[in-house]
Amino acid sequence: MASKNMKKAVDRLVADPEVSVTQILFALKQFVLVSGHDGDIFELLNHPENKFFTYRGAYPHPLWMAKTADLFTVLFNLAPNTLLLSSRLHAALSELLKDNIIKNVTKKSDADLLDWCDLTIRTIARMFKDVKSKPDDFKCMFKKLGPSGNAKIQKCLDQIVLKNNLL
Repeated sequence: MASKNMKKAVDRLVADPEVSVTQILFALKQFVLVSGHDGDIFELLNHPENKFFTYRGAYPHPLWMAKTADLFTVLFNLAPNTLLLSSRLHAALSELLKDNIIKNVTKKSDADLLDWCDLTIRTIARMFKDVKSKPDDFKCMFKKLGPSGNAKIQKCLDQIVLKNNLL
């Protein structure tokens, strides 16, 4: 029994410990500055239909994935397995907020906004991973998107590298 549990622990995907806060910070800073985004992180990550969203067991949402695809193109350069350490992502976002590169335009406290951003980024990254690992299950979802939305999502999917036994 113990060896079976050990095998599961060995086979699961884990975030790359080599990706530092500085690397995440630099990538996010470049994204905001190069993309011409105004720094409103809530607007960038918010659900496109402004619906309340349940994070547990989130089913891939093509409009949301397309809306955030440019950001995830940058993040998947750092973490091609779609996983970033939450503590490092949170620290990088905190530094960006402190330097006024991203802005809190919500009524949330800064800490609540950072927690929400961290959770949302990891949830959407999971959506990309799910689509990459089971492309046939999600083909029909993407018929609603136009060619540009599909191209953005496909660009992100092409960056994701998963081991076959960890799909």
